[in-house]
Amino acid sequence: MAGAVKYIKENNIGADKTCVVFCPDNIRNYITKFVSDDWMYEHGYMSEEQCFENSLPKLIPHNVWGQDKKISDMGLQEAEFLDDSITCSEAIKKLREKGFDQFPVKNSSGEFIGMLTSQYLMQRLANKKCTPKDPISMAVLSKTFRHMSSSMPVSELSRVLGRHQFAIVDNKVIASSQDLLEFMDKEMS
Repeated sequence: MAGAVKYIKENNIGADKTCVVFCPDNIRNYITKFVSDDWMYEHGYMSEEQCFENSLPKLIPHNVWGQDKKISDMGLQEAEFLDDSITCSEAIKKLREKGFDQFPVKNSSGEFIGMLTSQYLMQRLANKKCTPKDPISMAVLSKTFRHMSSSMPVSELSRVLGRHQFAIVDNKVIASSQDLLEFMDKEMS
């Protein structure tokens, strides 16, 4: 509104003119964006440490399991990545060979770009959105992941996995809910 008033004054808009101004009534449509520290971190507007600190309760005790353990303590194995240029047929063979139903995918620059799942690949092939000869970049890659550092507490990984299917740790390890459950079982027993 202040901008509209300034514009009207600077441009001598007379009383015989109509000026329309749109003002949002609240932030409801934006609440999952800039109000979310996770969104702010994921889009480079704050550090991982700031996001973590902001997620901690300030007025009540933080009694979440795993505060005293780091992701690096979990002993996760480095992931085997697929190159986004291999064919869908080659990816199917890799999925079968390893007995996996998903693979992380990197582009030619070595950047992690998403997860190829057997479900997405099957749907793309069934709906004729790609062929077995096409590169897997033509298949839909799951983008529901979060970059994390191995120095973050396991409790933060737990919080993140409540929002995302998996985390890519230090750009070389995939952490899933199953990995966390196995670690919790081992540590709590």
